[in-house]
Amino acid sequence: MPGSRPTGVTLAAVLAIAGSVVLILFGALMAVTTQLPPQPDARSFVKPILFVLCIVMLGFAAWGISTAIGLFRLQSWSRWSMLTFASLLTCFCSVAALSTALIPFPPTPGAPAGLMAAVKLGLIVFYLVLALLGGFWLFYFNRAVVRESFGTEAAVAGPGGRPLSVSIIAWLLLIGGGVGCVVCVLLSFPAVILTLTFQGWPARIYYLGFGVIEVWLGIGLLGLKPLSRILTIVFFTFGLVNALLYIVLPGFQERMRDSLAALPPSLRQASQPSALSGTAAGMIAGVLACAIPIAFLIRNREAFFREPSNSSSASEQS
Repeated sequence: MPGSRPTGVTLAAVLAIAGSVVLILFGALMAVTTQLPPQPDARSFVKPILFVLCIVMLGFAAWGISTAIGLFRLQSWSRWSMLTFASLLTCFCSVAALSTALIPFPPTPGAPAGLMAAVKLGLIVFYLVLALLGGFWLFYFNRAVVRESFGTEAAVAGPGGRPLSVSIIAWLLLIGGGVGCVVCVLLSFPAVILTLTFQGWPARIYYLGFGVIEVWLGIGLLGLKPLSRILTIVFFTFGLVNALLYIVLPGFQERMRDSLAALPPSLRQASQPSALSGTAAGMIAGVLACAIPIAFLIRNREAFFREPSNSSSASEQS
């Protein structure tokens, strides 16, 4: 049976509700924005993107509120939900802080001297604070005394015997396939396949297909399907090889300029060396983002072949 609720769990639940309310407000604001008459210079993809972001924000808000209710009741699944959210928060905000630090801001005519540098520093600090908060929650909700407050089963096993790292990879695939690829399709982002850059409908079909595959793989990982594990390793291996070939083979700067020139006009950046170096650093981070899931999926192989009767007594892995 669950024990008494620790103060930190209560504070985490309150923060989850507060953050969910903020997301609901932003989602409502975006929903209202989509109903306003379009500006003469507005792009055709602005409304669809705002609509997608609205749905995403409301979905995260529902996740946060339900997790908070579970935390108040000390339900075992809510601890794992919190650990998954904390991992995603740490991952995304760390990447956002690194990207903000490396990629130069475009010049802003008429802005006071040092303003953009201060904005950039503020964004980096903001992302780092959120990443540290996620890291603290990972540490706090893994403490023995906190695990035991959710009941004895919460101290040794995740839902269905699924390791935390597998849950995180699954949700990253679901979010990347369900949101990231949809945005790439709407914005008509160029697609890079083995050093070749594709634009227009070929790129959209590529992202649409990748999105379907990511969602399918994510659902399979949540169900601990052995085939999904193997195909996910193949999927990330392709991403790893694709990024490495793009970076390592001769002609990287020319390929990078071609990719930047293929972006929509409103998103196109000047092909300056600083911008190229920032994008290269982002691609190197992408290589790591492919290699790390492969390592965890290889390490947690036994979880996909565990007998159902033993899944509830399996040791926690992350």
